[in-house]
Amino acid sequence: MLKLVIALCFLCFSFNKAIANDNVSGPFKKDLFHKNRRAKYPLGVNLVILGPSGLVASSLDYFFTSRINVEIGVGLNNDKTIQPNYFSGVKYHILGRTISNSTFYVGGFIKNDFNNTANEIIQELYLPIGLQKIKMNKFTWNLELAYKYDVSSATSIVWGAFKLGYRFKIKKSKLNL
Repeated sequence: MLKLVIALCFLCFSFNKAIANDNVSGPFKKDLFHKNRRAKYPLGVNLVILGPSGLVASSLDYFFTSRINVEIGVGLNNDKTIQPNYFSGVKYHILGRTISNSTFYVGGFIKNDFNNTANEIIQELYLPIGLQKIKMNKFTWNLELAYKYDVSSATSIVWGAFKLGYRFKIKKSKLNL
């Protein structure tokens, strides 16, 4: 399983270097920032249907760069009994530096239940491939297909998610010392 995750990350980074040029400079770099909604509105709040949690969840995500997105969330699973859980992970947006407001991404998440009696660090592994669209009014939606692996029972399924969210601009304060 670890080899699959490493291979997926390697392919993603190789594909991105072949397609997108990171050496954008001059006036085009500033223009790209103002048109790139991932860079303009890095913080997002989401409602997740299915996804890593299983049934329904709410999550908070942040773009550290226009390609790297980190997400944490809490939700309810759909096992024998409905239980609260939490998840965290990272997504890599393949053409994230472009001005396109629709991007494909790959990612990896881990999920664990709040009342985990087996004291397992990771209960489920969730590997999504998806599409994100950030609208002009800062509303966003994601549609993803994922490989979900349950560590405790060693079972896997093909899963998915639909996310609705809203993005916020964060003002960076300058300290004058």
